Amino acid sequence: MKDIDPDAMTVDELWEIHERISQVLCNKIQSEQRKLDGHLSRLRLGVTSGANQQSDDESGPKPARRPYPKVYPKYRSLKDPSLTWAGRGKQPLWLIDELKSGKSIDDFLIRAKPSNVRKKRR
Repeated sequence: MKDIDPDAMTVDELWEIHERISQVLCNKIQSEQRKLDGHLSRLRLGVTSGANQQSDDESGPKPARRPYPKVYPKYRSLKDPSLTWAGRGKQPLWLIDELKSGKSIDDFLIRAKPSNVRKKRR
């Protein structure tokens, strides 16, 4: 790029350079926005590993997420049996309140009924 001396240029020449720079910047910003939108859409779909990512030029169906097993609740409220917690993440407010009242977390464990135990025949 040749040296540009803005002090030696006319207003019209400076304005022409300004318009060129504005157009180049606009094109580059739009290009970056498209890339960011593509990354954001992949993140929303849960595709984060490099092996699953497609380049911006490729279009087509996105790979489906692998199925995860259902997490069953381990704890149940004694006051309201519809309130449950699987033991993952933050403790729910109902459990925090019960624990503050002096109860143990073991009091809220859901006892599984053995389904494979055979009844004794007489």
